[in-house]
Amino acid sequence: MKVLVVDDEKMIAQGIAHVIRQFSFPLEAVDVAFSGREALQQLQKARYQLLITDVSMPEMSGLDLIARVREQDLCPSICILSGYSEFEYARAALRFGVDDYLLKPVDKDKLFKMLERVLNKGQKAVAQRRRNTESMLSECLFEGFDLDQTTLALFRGPVSVTVLSCFFQREQSILRKDLQGLYEAGLAEEIIQILHFPAFALFGKPETQSLLVKKVRADYPAMAVGYASGAVTGRDSLQLLYEKALQASLLADRFLDREPVNGSWLQVPMSQNLLQKSLWERYHIRPAEKQLFLYFMAWKSMSSYVKTASPPPKNPYVRQMLAMVEANFRKELTLNMVAKDIGINPNYAGQLFRGEVGISFLDYLNRYRIEQILECILQTPTLSFEQVALNMGFSDMRNFYRVFKRIMGTTPGKYRSGEHGPPPAP
Repeated sequence: MKVLVVDDEKMIAQGIAHVIRQFSFPLEAVDVAFSGREALQQLQKARYQLLITDVSMPEMSGLDLIARVREQDLCPSICILSGYSEFEYARAALRFGVDDYLLKPVDKDKLFKMLERVLNKGQKAVAQRRRNTESMLSECLFEGFDLDQTTLALFRGPVSVTVLSCFFQREQSILRKDLQGLYEAGLAEEIIQILHFPAFALFGKPETQSLLVKKVRADYPAMAVGYASGAVTGRDSLQLLYEKALQASLLADRFLDREPVNGSWLQVPMSQNLLQKSLWERYHIRPAEKQLFLYFMAWKSMSSYVKTASPPPKNPYVRQMLAMVEANFRKELTLNMVAKDIGINPNYAGQLFRGEVGISFLDYLNRYRIEQILECILQTPTLSFEQVALNMGFSDMRNFYRVFKRIMGTTPGKYRSGEHGPPPAP
């Protein structure tokens, strides 16, 4: 927290600042100014969390300063100083949203309690802002929503995205609460968990990236680290940065013994031939076919949660149909059954679904089942397609092979061997 103390009596301003520095608060700086104009200039140059100002000053009074500060949103918390004779004058400042006031001479205990209240308020505000931002980032990456202007305003200048994953190596995992210290250290500004995986995306500034990578490697050696930096102007640019960092973390995990990878050079999506060429040119690694297969299975599984398409369907019937697929895909499921359950005509349901999703209900259901099968085999590579398919809604293997080849463009056996490169996007 940064504090600015303002009083035209220099000894009073310097004395209050000296007392504040003796307190055991986590203060970044305690500065002083000796006039309203000087204080306004400092507030316009640097972001302070607390302004403590005298109300009676020549040229620009404390009330005039407070009005300018509120008008320009220069400081979130303000405390005023006043003598007994100025009490009514000080009370007038309350209409400007002043947080507190102190009477001169300033009591040390009251000063301490005032700072404590402001600090707690600031911490709650930061935590709430962080929760709001992280929710927006998650919705942008995983649900296809655009970034709002408030979130975009936070991305002034280049942004660093760092992904921690232990997709292939699972002897150690971490929880989100384990990463809290990265906030306090100033190494991460936002942290979100990647959906359904033991992985996290950390957002911060490029200048702290090397320190962040060094710390997480030391604290969590089982986590693979990938990172990328660039400007964020909207959803597409943020998703591209995230996908580069995600792909880099998988490369580190699969091929590089978890050594951090800068993913800024990566192309998304990456073909099998390009990956082989890049690994050889950059790291002199010739991966086996099975390694490439597992890598692309993992990449498809994780990247499928990045929604670059439109936001979720607006029609409530279509949302219900999607939810029913997710809940019942392992069972027998038809458009007629779903339409009957939600109470609409099957033909109308099919038209609604295709209009919002872009493919037929049956095609969507089959693609969803194939994705679940691939993810299951990725998690347990010793399983065969035959073992998994019958538990994922396919009534017989002949139907499964026919659907798989139509959707994936190859047979399950050739797909598993990695002959045809990465799986196509759904």
